[in-house]
Amino acid sequence: MPDGDVPILMQRVPRGDGVEIWKISNRSVAQIPELYDEYSYSAPVETVRGWFPEDASFLGIEAFKWFIIAVVAVISWLVYFLVGFILTRLFSSPANDNYPYVKKLFTGPLVLLAVLVTIGFVLRDLGAGAYARDLMNTHTLITLAIVWLSWALLDLYKRIKQARLIADKRPGAAKLFQPMTTLVKIVVVIFGFLFWLNNIGVNITTVLAGLGVGGLAVALALQKPLEDMMGALTIFSQGTVRVGDLCRFGGTIGSVEDIGLRTTRVRTLVNSVVSVPNSQFAYMEIDNLTLREKIRYWPTLRLRYDTRCETIRSVCERIRAMLVDDENVYEEPIRVRFTNFDDDAILIKVHAFLRTADYATSLVYRERLNLGIMAIVEEEGAHFALPGRSIYQEGEPASAES
Repeated sequence: MPDGDVPILMQRVPRGDGVEIWKISNRSVAQIPELYDEYSYSAPVETVRGWFPEDASFLGIEAFKWFIIAVVAVISWLVYFLVGFILTRLFSSPANDNYPYVKKLFTGPLVLLAVLVTIGFVLRDLGAGAYARDLMNTHTLITLAIVWLSWALLDLYKRIKQARLIADKRPGAAKLFQPMTTLVKIVVVIFGFLFWLNNIGVNITTVLAGLGVGGLAVALALQKPLEDMMGALTIFSQGTVRVGDLCRFGGTIGSVEDIGLRTTRVRTLVNSVVSVPNSQFAYMEIDNLTLREKIRYWPTLRLRYDTRCETIRSVCERIRAMLVDDENVYEEPIRVRFTNFDDDAILIKVHAFLRTADYATSLVYRERLNLGIMAIVEEEGAHFALPGRSIYQEGEPASAES
């Protein structure tokens, strides 16, 4: 009571047959009206209570309480649904692609969770029997609502990430989010189920041990698929290659056609398709040719040994001038140098970068530059060397043998 504890006094009195029994004392009985006023229901609840039979109950809860719970549930659902709809319009709009997922989150699991919490407060205020309290302590409906809420959050997150990846031209990574989200949903359900089992009194240590053994067996059976799936996750997270990229790995050059959960398919330059397990492809040394900002042009010219020094110098200067004047060649760096003496030729190496990242376009530029170099070599009276050997005999001019 507000003034302090009220003791319940007992007194031992003789029964009619002479046996002494314990009864509540008259002093404590006299306090019942005051205690009832303190702990009884309010006038509206008492009115509703009068509508139902005293002995009508279900699951340890009286019939009038079920009626009040139902009314509170309907009213609170309407209120929370309206609040959720307002929040949906604040955070999104019908024109947004994510609107259905946001609406599902705010008007679905969040509303259910809020209604269950409200009903819990009302039922605790009304009071519930021992059996009803045991059922409430299992938190069955709350667990289902939290699992549903987690699923809705995962769907919204998946949708936002997929939209960003598609906008970044990474449809393969966007596709991977579907199975990964499903896997996380399964984990959420398992944890929710274990939480519910613990609430109903099941010793989950034994369950976890069984799951550990079963999980180990499944992991061993699915070792390779899991490795490939983790490889796909590594490829997508690091962004090493994307669908459509031209890349070189090992001794293969080709365009990535698809990055699946198990394998990555690459169409080679000879139009064949190579399928590489993701567990291997993710850890290969991959040269992504598509990510080049420019393409290197670096031919090696092989001139004959009978080319004069002045001719070599003139050829180098004219090739360098041609590259400088070409609008499809970067100004820096441009190098044309007489670099070395080979066994059967004089080597001139050209180094420049073309203003394109497209391989087909670079072939057009290379062809024009190669023809220009050939014209310069011909105009200077020089000749390209063929692989061969020179034999010198005493007293005779040198002759070349191919």
